[in-house]
Amino acid sequence: MRAPVLLILAFTALASLAACTTQLTAEGAKVDFVTASAASQCDPIKKFTVQGSGADEAMRIAFNKAATLGADSMIVTGGKKIDSGVEANGVALTCRHQRTRG
Repeated sequence: MRAPVLLILAFTALASLAACTTQLTAEGAKVDFVTASAASQCDPIKKFTVQGSGADEAMRIAFNKAATLGADSMIVTGGKKIDSGVEANGVALTCRHQRTRG
């Protein structure tokens, strides 16, 4: 009887943990990550700072943030560890119109 209860508790804990992480939105998935040299050919929209529990989550939040700012691309300009995880600085960019011009 004890094993099923522990299994249920473990499953509940994992499900709760998964629910706490930020998912990449459909819009965020459309944002390109560009290099500094490529970014020089883009138009900046806005600088932003995001925080996540780790580097992966901070990047998902950054892609989502860039998308909400209307960007098609972004660059990360810096980052650091903080007490609650990771902080990342970035710039939301418009680049695709530059690529489509002949």
